[in-house]
Amino acid sequence: MRFAPPSPLFRAWTVFLAVLVFSWGHAPASAAARSVGKTKADLVAPAPPKPEPPPPPPEPEPELPNPEPETAETAPEDPTKVKLTNADVITLATFEVKARTNPDDYDSTGLGQDETERSDPLFASPAMMKDVGDDVLPNAELDDQLAMTVNNSPADLASGVERVTLRGFPIPRRRNGFTQAGFPAGLPSAGSEIIRGILVPVVGRAAPGGINNTFAGRPRGRTYYTATVDASTHDRVGFYFNASGDLAPKKAWYYLYANMSEAHGPQNDAWYNQSNVMASAAIRHTRDTSSLLMFDYNNYHGNPSTGVPEYKNSTRASNATLSDPIIGPYKPLVNFNSGGPNASLWREYRGLSYQIESKLLPRLQSRAMFQWLGRDVEQERFTSGQFAFFDNNGNPYNKFTGVREPVHIEQAFNGLMAEGDLTWRVRLGKTEHKLLAAAEIARSKWDKLQRQLSTAERDKLPATARAFDPYNPDWTTVPYKGNEDKYSRLIVDQEEESTVAAGELSLRSSLWRGKTVATAGLRYDRVDTRIVSNSENIPAGQPRPRVSEGLADHVSWHAGVNQLLAKNRVMLFANVSTAFDPDVVVDIRTGELHGNEITKGFELGFKTATPDRRFSFLLLGFYYTNENIARTNPLYNDPIQDPDKTEPQLIDSGGQRFCGFQMQTGWRLTPALTLSLKYTYTDAINTQSPATIPDEDGNEMPRVPPNNGALGLRYAFHEGKLKGLSFGATLMFFDEVVANYDNYKFVNAGTAAAPDMVAVKTRQGYSYPAYFLLGLNTSYNWLVGKTRNTVTLSLRNALDADLEAKLARPNSGREAVLNWRLSL
Repeated sequence: MRFAPPSPLFRAWTVFLAVLVFSWGHAPASAAARSVGKTKADLVAPAPPKPEPPPPPPEPEPELPNPEPETAETAPEDPTKVKLTNADVITLATFEVKARTNPDDYDSTGLGQDETERSDPLFASPAMMKDVGDDVLPNAELDDQLAMTVNNSPADLASGVERVTLRGFPIPRRRNGFTQAGFPAGLPSAGSEIIRGILVPVVGRAAPGGINNTFAGRPRGRTYYTATVDASTHDRVGFYFNASGDLAPKKAWYYLYANMSEAHGPQNDAWYNQSNVMASAAIRHTRDTSSLLMFDYNNYHGNPSTGVPEYKNSTRASNATLSDPIIGPYKPLVNFNSGGPNASLWREYRGLSYQIESKLLPRLQSRAMFQWLGRDVEQERFTSGQFAFFDNNGNPYNKFTGVREPVHIEQAFNGLMAEGDLTWRVRLGKTEHKLLAAAEIARSKWDKLQRQLSTAERDKLPATARAFDPYNPDWTTVPYKGNEDKYSRLIVDQEEESTVAAGELSLRSSLWRGKTVATAGLRYDRVDTRIVSNSENIPAGQPRPRVSEGLADHVSWHAGVNQLLAKNRVMLFANVSTAFDPDVVVDIRTGELHGNEITKGFELGFKTATPDRRFSFLLLGFYYTNENIARTNPLYNDPIQDPDKTEPQLIDSGGQRFCGFQMQTGWRLTPALTLSLKYTYTDAINTQSPATIPDEDGNEMPRVPPNNGALGLRYAFHEGKLKGLSFGATLMFFDEVVANYDNYKFVNAGTAAAPDMVAVKTRQGYSYPAYFLLGLNTSYNWLVGKTRNTVTLSLRNALDADLEAKLARPNSGREAVLNWRLSL
C-alpha cells in the first residue's frame, strides 16, 4: 500500500499502529470478526483504494502579538493540550483490514505430502477440482450393490478372507499413498479415492482400472468433535465418534475415532456386532519434518448367513436324482440361515504404523512408513449341499444333499512392511520436473487350519441333523470348544510365507507452465513364496508335509499425459499402463501356486468445467486385458461332486477383456438445485475359460452388469427461514447379468461302450434381470451455540422393489435410516 506525499508516511503509520493495538480489544466488532463467512474471493488482498481528494488549503494562521521565547516556566506541562494547526494533520486514504480463520481442510501438522500432490499448481489445474454434484450421488450404495452382485455370501464378505471369489484383476491397494502389498484390507479409514485417468500424470502412479488409495484418519491441526447415531428399520443401529485436538500447542496433535454398530436378521439367527477404534498422533518435529503414529483395532462377532441355499429341480420325479445339476438359489429359503444358532464368525484386526515426512533440501522431499498388521479369524460353520426335492429313487426328499456336519476354521495373518520414497524437484528452463524413487519390502505369514469331526464322531450325530430338513431343522452339533480332540480330521493345515520386494522410478514433467503434464514410470516386483501343508488330503505318494516354493518377478510400466485447453477449463488426458499383483494365490486344497495376475490397458478422455464451477463433465474410455486370473472351482466342497475332498479349490479362467466408457456430469441449475449423472458401460468377456466351463469362452463375463448408473437431484435452501434444509432423490439402474454358465465335470463312464471321459453337467446356467432402485433423503442442519446439528432421513429402495424375487437377495426391501450428527 503506497501513500503520498512520502515525507510524513513513517510518522503516520506509527501513530496508526499504536491506535490499532490499543483499540483491538475494545472495538465492538473488529474488521477481522466481520470477515468471518466471506467467500474466498473476499479474502484476497484488496485492490489499492481510490485516492481521496486533496484537503482544502489551510487557512492562514493569525499572528500572535509579542511572542515571547519559550522557557521552562512558560512551557505547557501537558503536551496534549498544545493546539495543532491544519498543517500538522495528515489525512490517510480509507483502507480495510480483512482476515480469516483456517479452513476446515487446512492442515498445520505438516503432513499430507501425498495428498498435496494433486493441488500443485504446476502439475494440477482448476479442471481437476471436485466435480459439481459429487456429494449428490450415493457412491457407497452404488459400490455395495455391485459388490453384492459379485458375491452374495454375507459370511464371505464379513470374514474378508475369500479373495478368490473376486473375478478380474484386483485394484491395487494403497494407504496414505503407500502400497499395501499382500496386506488385507478392512481397517477403519477416513475416506478413499480411485486414482485413474486424469490424476495419473499428476500423482505419478498408475495401474489399469485405477488404484484404490485409502486415507487413514489423522489429526488436521485443529480441535473438533463429532458424534453420530443412526438407526434403521432393518434392525440396524450404530454410533460413531471423532475427536481431534492439541497434545502440545503448535507441536503435537491427536485424533481418535470410535465406532460401535450392530444388526439383527433378516435371516433366522443372523446377527453381528462390530467395534472399531483408531488413534493417531501427529508430531511436528521441525518446520520441515513431521511424523504420524497410528493404531487401528477392529473386532467383529456375529453369525452372518452363508447365502441363499441352492437347489436341484425336476418336474418328473422318475428322472430326479441327487446328482442332477444345480439350478440356482432357492428363493423360498432366501431368509433361511443354514448355519442356525450354532454358527459364528469372530474376526479381529490390529495394526500399528509409523509414518514420517521430511523436506531434506528445498527441492528434495522424503517419506517413509513402517507398518505391522495382525488379523485372526475363527469360524464355526456347517457343510451343506443343495436343497433337493427327490431322492435317487424319485421319492419326496425335501432335504439338503450330502451330510451336514460342523466345521471349525482358524486363520491367523501377520505382516511387516517398510516403504520409503524420495521426490526431487528439478527446474530446467521454464519446465518443472519431479523425479520419484521408491522402495518397499513386505514379509507376511498366513496360517490356515480347518478341522472336522472324525468319521466316528460325525456318525454319532442324529440322522435328522446329518440329513438336514430346513423346514424341520435339527440343530444338534458338537461344539468345538471343549471337544478339540473330536475334531481330528485335518481338512486344511497350511502355512504360507511370502516376501515381496519392489522398486519404483517415475518422472513427472510440467511443460509450458502446466499446460502439459506428462508422466512415465517403471516398477519391479519380486515375490518369494513358501507353502507348507500337512492336511489329510495330500494324495498318496506325496510327502507329508508337502512343501511348495515359488518365485515370481515382473516389470511393469506406465505413461500418461494431461493437456489443458480453453483457458484451463478443458483437459484432455490419456495413459497406458501395465500392472502385476504381488498377492500370492494358493490352492488351499492342493497347495499349488497359481500364476500372479497381470493386466495391461489404456484410458483416454476429457474433462471440462465452467469458470463459475456450475457445470462439470467427465468422459473416460478404457480397454483392459487380464491374464492368469484364478477363481473358485464350482465343485469345491460340494457334498455330492466332492465327497472325498479331492477337488482343487481353484481353477484358472485364463484371460479376460474389459472395454467401455464412463460418463459423469454435474450441473448446478440454480444456487439451490443440483443435478448429477453417472453412467458406466462395460463390455466384459472371457477370452479364455476353463475346460469345465466351455460356454464362457468368448462370452459375456458372469456377474458383470454391462450398464449401470445413477441420476441424482438435490434441492438445498441456502438462505431464508428454511436455510439448512435439503431434499434429494437418486435413481439407480443395474443391468441384467449372467449369474452362472453351465458347468461340467469330466468322469470315466466305466463301460465298454463309453470307456473315455465324458462330460456330466453339474450346474445349469441362469441370469438375473435388470432392476431400478429409487432412494429419497432429506436433511436439516442448524446451530445451537457452537454445536452444529445435522439430521438426515433416508429412504432406500423407496418403491420397495422385490429384489428377493428378482435377485434372491435378502433384506432388500424398503428401508428407512435416521442419522443424527453433532459437530463441535
